[in-house]
Amino acid sequence: MQRLGRPIREYQEVGIFLAPQFSLYGLIPLIEVFRVANQNAGKRLFNWSFISENGSPVESGAGMSIGADTSIYSDFHFDLVFVYSGNDATSYLSKRLVSWLQRLNAHGVILAGVDTGAFALAETGLLKGRRATCHWEAMPLFSERYPDSDIVERRYIIDPPFITCAGGISVLDMVLDLIEREYGAVLARHISNGFVYPHQQRGDGPQRSSAGAPQQEAPDPVSRAVRLMEANIESPLSVAQIAEQLNQPRRNVERIFRKKTDSSIGQYYMRVRLERAREMLFYSSEAISEISLLCGFSSPAIFTRTFRAHFGQSPSEFRSSYSPAEMARFRSHVTWSLSESRNYKR
Repeated sequence: MQRLGRPIREYQEVGIFLAPQFSLYGLIPLIEVFRVANQNAGKRLFNWSFISENGSPVESGAGMSIGADTSIYSDFHFDLVFVYSGNDATSYLSKRLVSWLQRLNAHGVILAGVDTGAFALAETGLLKGRRATCHWEAMPLFSERYPDSDIVERRYIIDPPFITCAGGISVLDMVLDLIEREYGAVLARHISNGFVYPHQQRGDGPQRSSAGAPQQEAPDPVSRAVRLMEANIESPLSVAQIAEQLNQPRRNVERIFRKKTDSSIGQYYMRVRLERAREMLFYSSEAISEISLLCGFSSPAIFTRTFRAHFGQSPSEFRSSYSPAEMARFRSHVTWSLSESRNYKR
């Protein structure tokens, strides 16, 4: 990548689109790296603006409101635009937003989707045939909604003119990588040291511990069996089919699996399917009957009964307990505009 965006100015003009209930924990590393980069360079390398669909303040999932500097109806002058959203991966995907992102792309703007912000990029159709990533919990919904994209579990993927990132602390890794590509390793190292972050991870690293070290520790038949389960949710495999695909005697696989996981293959497989169902209930608005089919249950009644037995509540009760209104009961409401707190002139 020659530059993050078009080399019109001496600095990069960055737009940060905020969808309602966006994840604040992935936003702070981004803007703080930009601030520290400017500080260490002794000049402006990045200028950023907050964007909402209509220019109004946007409330994060943590309850903090951030004032927007502009709306999607303004003249685009950005080199790079990040899209931030939260647990609700799809309701913010208006036709106006999708059209705006398509126009930005046509004007040569680099587009980045953070966490479920990757859904916005995919909604434009621009990720067809491309590798992309998002938060691992939202990957099943992404795969179902955008089958033409190659969704993979990575911390981030820089594939100009698009960037996708899992969110959270991986945003720090991603933006440090961008700094290194654009301005060199010395500046990137100064910034990471300033963050007291000496072990930067690359984009192809795992998002979660179960996707990394534990798999290396597990006997190969166990880790391969789990991957088969995760790849066959809608039409679950039998224990005999799993053993056959592992090219192992069924008894041997069952013995090793129980020794490692303290669970039978069938019990573990059921947990994998129920966890997938819980992720879809959390991130999507799909009907419960549809989710039950996508997770390999023969009827919604069986799904509901099994879900309640494992999690102590029905699928509908689980979904209701994580609605924005319900979650608001567990946080203090703070209104704070980041756009008023910048310490340099634009």
